[in-house]
Amino acid sequence: MPGSWDFYFCRVEGQPTSILVDLAAAEHAPDPTRPITLAVYVTIHDPSPDGFPKKEELPRLAELGRSLDAALSHELGARAVGRATGAGERALYYYVSSDDRAEEIAESALASFSEYDLELEIADDPEWKRYRFFLYPGPLQVHQMRSRRIIEQLRSHGDSLVEPRVVSHWLYFETAADRERFVSETAGEGFVIADRDESESSSDARRFGLTIEREDSVDVESIHELTLLLFEKARNVNGDYDGWGAQVVPTVKSDSDGE
Repeated sequence: MPGSWDFYFCRVEGQPTSILVDLAAAEHAPDPTRPITLAVYVTIHDPSPDGFPKKEELPRLAELGRSLDAALSHELGARAVGRATGAGERALYYYVSSDDRAEEIAESALASFSEYDLELEIADDPEWKRYRFFLYPGPLQVHQMRSRRIIEQLRSHGDSLVEPRVVSHWLYFETAADRERFVSETAGEGFVIADRDESESSSDARRFGLTIEREDSVDVESIHELTLLLFEKARNVNGDYDGWGAQVVPTVKSDSDGE
């Protein structure tokens, strides 16, 4: 499955949903050569209470997805752009140049998965609205994905994420006054101002930078709660939250660990 794939969690019609999306497709969206969207909806057999497939079913669902991807790509030149899983259902999304034989090809590819209830949907979508406005992540989801990558990098360097450490955050604002409003509104949160800077280019929409720091935990739940706070506070004063970073704190094994 070529492309640049990543996932995030959100709510769709109030239900927790996992979205897997090819971020690289945005470079060519909308693609005028593929103006038709094809969706295949698969009913999950025995979903967990939160609506997601259980571990035992994941290999079969993955096999189904690979079969469909291969057939649609080979026969129709389809572009797979995303997948949504939640509320007891998995939906796979594609864009194709023509709907000629699309249903026939999809049904043939899924013939060996007769244990599943399947539904196909084909619709004109020349502006790629399904991809751009449903699958593609918003700014907050982009930060969640970036946070997950940073956490994965920390873990890959032997960091257990247990130890709190100084976390740096970068933000940008339209005006110096907006920046100072943010500083004022977060004054009681314990952040230390590490730097203020200004871009020399007057064409930058948000020229006024700010770096703040605070000692925090960097486990997934803690960092997501913290970045959501900063994201919303920055947005309220015409600012952008640009992300965070922290030093690796390697896990130190005690003598008893080796016994």
